[in-house]
Amino acid sequence: RLHPYKSKEWWSKIQQAVEDTRGEVVLYEHQLIDALYHSTCGGQTASAQEVFGCEIAYLQSVKCDYCKISKRYKTEQAFAWSEIAAISGEGTCIQVMATTSSGRIKQVKVNEKTMSGPAFRQAFALPSTWCTISVNEQGVTMVSRGYGHGVGLCQYGAQGMALQGKNYQQILRHYYPRTRIYKLPY
Repeated sequence: RLHPYKSKEWWSKIQQAVEDTRGEVVLYEHQLIDALYHSTCGGQTASAQEVFGCEIAYLQSVKCDYCKISKRYKTEQAFAWSEIAAISGEGTCIQVMATTSSGRIKQVKVNEKTMSGPAFRQAFALPSTWCTISVNEQGVTMVSRGYGHGVGLCQYGAQGMALQGKNYQQILRHYYPRTRIYKLPY
């Protein structure tokens, strides 16, 4: 079976979208934007400030009720204490020290090791830093929301918006607030 993007129907839609938007760019204060995106936000995107440490006016956290169609909207992973110890040393303690304004882990202490949210995500191969942690005698259960850094356009959210009848201008305005679409004069 062909991948959907290789089918004639999908290719035709892609070509039409390219033709319909030819010459259009997204601007913030007369400058091209850095159109960051990710797979699935889990219900709320993150701001550039909370993830990358830089304030970007159009990369703010926005609510997203549209990405629930993603299989990565919510993911549960269980870890035995032996797996935790292999990463952070012996012990049975995990404590979230700080979260971002969108609820993602900013800093966490695992046994005696303190980690940033992104380092924690990488160490445990989590889909996102937006997760809740439950501890029991056998180990830890982590329930993650979303997949990716969470900044900018949520791809599954954009698909969900389109399925609800929103057009590309509405989708871009939602994920990149305070921007405008500009048609190049050529």
